[in-house]
Amino acid sequence: MLYNISMIRRVCLLFLFSTLTLFCPFIWEELTGEFRLAKLPFALPHNTAWEVNAAADEAILQGTFTFLARGAQSFVFESEDKKWVLKLFRYDRWVHPWRKFIRNHWLKKQGRLPFDQKIDRLFCSTKLAFEKAADLTGLVYIHLNKKENLPTILLKDRLGRVRPFNLSSAYFAIQRRASPLPEVFLEAIENNDEKKFKALTRSFVHLLQARVSKGIRNTDTKVHVNFGFWNETAIEWDFGNYCLDPEMKSEEEIHRFLLKPERYMMGKWVETFREEVSQCDLF
Repeated sequence: MLYNISMIRRVCLLFLFSTLTLFCPFIWEELTGEFRLAKLPFALPHNTAWEVNAAADEAILQGTFTFLARGAQSFVFESEDKKWVLKLFRYDRWVHPWRKFIRNHWLKKQGRLPFDQKIDRLFCSTKLAFEKAADLTGLVYIHLNKKENLPTILLKDRLGRVRPFNLSSAYFAIQRRASPLPEVFLEAIENNDEKKFKALTRSFVHLLQARVSKGIRNTDTKVHVNFGFWNETAIEWDFGNYCLDPEMKSEEEIHRFLLKPERYMMGKWVETFREEVSQCDLF
């Protein structure tokens, strides 16, 4: 009997140890947002296809930038005055084996593109957004080919650690700081502010119209994490899947995004949203 109890304890301890070993990396990633400085300074050859005529406003790059979020392609930091976000493009050299297994065998997702193809697509999308749609994305500066004269800034991670980082060693973009689209719509609803709600709706529609008029498609149709508002002006802050599409059908492209905000509304607000959309001259 004592032997059986001892064996059960050993099995339980082994199971506990194995579980902690497997899931500790996921817990640590959740605590830190997966941010590590080592993921930022990767080397790429100079590419004229990514070159832009832009100068960094050093007034923006003052104070401490605080970790805000981890995107699919970047780490996002907020400026000290909360007016700007710094998107530091990242390169994940290592993927946890369990994550890879879950992605490939359980979620049945397609294999990832090779790094050189992935980064080229991202940087071409970034350049397109900066040159053709800076007013729609809030972009004010991008750095896709390394320069040696950029300043050293302070980065504050999710654990509160502050470290200097020289921007010359990274690839990045600077955008206006906006509030998430669902948050702003819900605030107007909670305050029963119909005037603001209608203004937000019109701004969102006009943003889609303006992008489509430039011949730009966004192949990522998520709205809740890709759009926000700067004051009451809609911004499509995720530009990582922008591409020029001369064969794009404007009506189809707009409707891929247009009704998704309705999931954050109910009752009369859905009807108000639809009525306001119907009054916009879409095409």
